[in-house]
Amino acid sequence: MQSKSISLYALLARTAITIVIFAAFTVDHSASQKSNAATKSTNLITTLAAPSRSASQDPVRSAIVKILNNRTLFGKDFPTALAFLSSWNQISERQVEFYPDRVVGSTRYTTLDAAQQAAGALRQAVAGPQPKPSPEFADLLKGVPTQFPFRVDVIPFFPDDGSIRVAWVAPPSAPGVSRGFSDPAQTAPQFFDPGLTAATVRQEVGSADEVTQQVLQTDKEERPVTLTAYSYAKGALVFAEADVSPRPGFIDRINFNVPVVTSVVFVASGPSVK
Repeated sequence: MQSKSISLYALLARTAITIVIFAAFTVDHSASQKSNAATKSTNLITTLAAPSRSASQDPVRSAIVKILNNRTLFGKDFPTALAFLSSWNQISERQVEFYPDRVVGSTRYTTLDAAQQAAGALRQAVAGPQPKPSPEFADLLKGVPTQFPFRVDVIPFFPDDGSIRVAWVAPPSAPGVSRGFSDPAQTAPQFFDPGLTAATVRQEVGSADEVTQQVLQTDKEERPVTLTAYSYAKGALVFAEADVSPRPGFIDRINFNVPVVTSVVFVASGPSVK
């Protein structure tokens, strides 16, 4: 009887050890799977910024380099705006919209105070050292002003949706809340030609990755704006026509994914320049 009890205890002990080993293996295997998934889901920004990958090896980076270096698509003030683009990262602005004469952040602020605080932080960012351009953009950004030549302003009523936005506009005598996008009495910046068409973009840099219709969110009672969006570089750059544009058939705005574009335009690490 005693021998049977000992055998039973031994069997139970072996079973318990087996369960513990199996559980440990399961946990370790699960952790390994999660680690592998995280490795495969490499962040696009990190991939683009990796120095071992040239533009020719990465199609997204290659597309961004090709498009932004095209002098036909962009205006005389575009290189200067591009040189300061990284400053939008300082206020966590993930997307900005380039118009022919202004650059507008995509964040819809609910109060003027919140927008003014963001504008103040952006002013500090553009006044500070800017990152060094990557080799592909050294020529384009050579000789741009070291001091920010535009004005950081607040737009109290953005026509698309009635929201409050932060923007770069023509430089006035003093910053503040703008009654419009730029003062007609001043020479407006030119970030791209108001006569730019989707056909010209296609001729210069090829067909878009995809073409979509986008209905913009709005709090206004009027019919919302609908964009025809021509997406390049996996959405990092989007040329868009607007159905309510005073220039129908022409590119109304160019959307920039700020973190992705700046990871290509600027050196990931190293000294800043001012």
